[in-house]
Amino acid sequence: MTKLWGSRFQSATDKLADQFSFSISYDHKLAWYDVVGSLAHAKMLGKQG
Repeated sequence: MTKLWGSRFQSATDKLADQFSFSISYDHKLAWYDVVGSLAHAKMLGKQG
C-alpha cells in the first residue's frame, strides 16, 4: 500500500501504526452507517423527551 507520508520520513513505519491504519478504508465505508445510526438514536431520544 502506498502511504501519503511515505516520502516525508526516513525510518520505517512502526508495525503497530501500520496495523491501526490498515482498517481506515474499511472504516470509511462504515462511516455513513454510523452517522445514520447516530441520527436515528438522537431522534428516538428526542421523542422520549
